[in-house]
Amino acid sequence: MESKNNVLQVESVGVKLQKNENSKQTYTSKLKKIEKKFNKNNKDGSSSTLINNLHNNSKNKHII
Repeated sequence: MESKNNVLQVESVGVKLQKNENSKQTYTSKLKKIEKKFNKNNKDGSSSTLINNLHNNSKNKHII
């Protein structure tokens, strides 16, 4: 369930996880742009911290 929630968090800021191998580069590029957005709250730079920050921001805004 946690994994599904992580995907929902990422989708809530405009990136959809694609199964197609060709879309990995596009997904990674978009994710990096999002990571920059949250960089001030993402001190250690890890993707798990990013997901947690997205999750917390979404909870605060009642997106999910």
